[in-house]
Amino acid sequence: MLYDAIWQDESVPIPIKELIGRTQITIIKVALSDTNFFNREDHPARRILNEFASAGIGWTEVENLVEDPLYREIESLVNNIQRDYDGETTFFEKLVKKFRTFLAQEAAKTKRLEQRILKAKERQERLEDIHELVTQKIEERVLGRDLHPFVVELLSSHFHKFMVMLVLKEGPGSNAWKQSINTIDVLLWSVQPHEQEGDKDRLETVNPRLLNNLRKALRIAKLDPASVDSAISKLKEVQEETFISTIEEDALSDFDRQSQNDLDFESEDSFQVEFVPNINESEKLSEDDPAFSQVDSLSVGIWVEFTGEDDVSVRCKLAAKINAIDKFIFVNRQGVKVIEKTRLGLATEIKEKSVKIISDGLLFSRALESVIGNLRETQHEQQTGGAYQPDTAQSS
Repeated sequence: MLYDAIWQDESVPIPIKELIGRTQITIIKVALSDTNFFNREDHPARRILNEFASAGIGWTEVENLVEDPLYREIESLVNNIQRDYDGETTFFEKLVKKFRTFLAQEAAKTKRLEQRILKAKERQERLEDIHELVTQKIEERVLGRDLHPFVVELLSSHFHKFMVMLVLKEGPGSNAWKQSINTIDVLLWSVQPHEQEGDKDRLETVNPRLLNNLRKALRIAKLDPASVDSAISKLKEVQEETFISTIEEDALSDFDRQSQNDLDFESEDSFQVEFVPNINESEKLSEDDPAFSQVDSLSVGIWVEFTGEDDVSVRCKLAAKINAIDKFIFVNRQGVKVIEKTRLGLATEIKEKSVKIISDGLLFSRALESVIGNLRETQHEQQTGGAYQPDTAQSS
């Protein structure tokens, strides 16, 4: 019954649940020999299953499973459980430790690159790593978008050079570095096709400061004044081309213009971009719709699943809320951005049930609660001959 409940849990992908299912015989042995198994939520044998499930939440199934690092690692540990269990709880403690080490190593790939940059003794060695890091981050933000060639060139050349100089001066992970990443998001939004009411007004409000910040970044990158002016002018032309003529130009009804001065760079040594628009884009959902409350309560780090065309599902984690451009950024397990949504768009999808919040990784605990609940219901029916109704008042 317990593993049936695990199998019914939709939060974990089927291939991962199949691996977990192979542990059934060993887990039965543990449950029979250790009276603490069902009482201790942190029991090592339960913990390793929860660790597998938690990691699986953000896993995207690949065509060749044996080439996927996470799948291979879980499969290896499951084989250990089947083959090597020696009756001691320390066996599972070692597996938990090993698996967490693997996850930490996977998550630290970019961090290790940053550390190599900080520790490199030779300037040339350090520069190579910095160029690799900057290229990686820009590609993550672009994520296969069909961009105007000018924008591709701007990001891959002049802005790339600026970010390299930024890392050289302040190191990776600095506040200015994070703000420059945010600026790429804002820039990319400004050159994407705009079809929502209010986009024109929004761009006109934030663009002067965005362009001013970009101008300063290009000057820091040692671009001559005439080339800077030419680049900004060309960017304006590209931005204008993104608008559809049918958009109503008076759609902005509720724009919060506070903190406008926060957009400016304090100096060319301090790279800052911050936008604070507040736009009611549509009347499809009223502002008091519960879906908006669900969106606003989403915390960074939570996992969700989007259902797209042909019922193809995408699992991703909320990585950032960017009030600047009303965007929720979602990334996959590798930290690469896969989906962007506005507050309205996300609320609408929640309303239409095309996106769902995925539960946490406590798979075993949820399954155990489900089994216990079913047993109580069955016991009640046997004793009373009626359906289990815990909230029904006593008959007089």
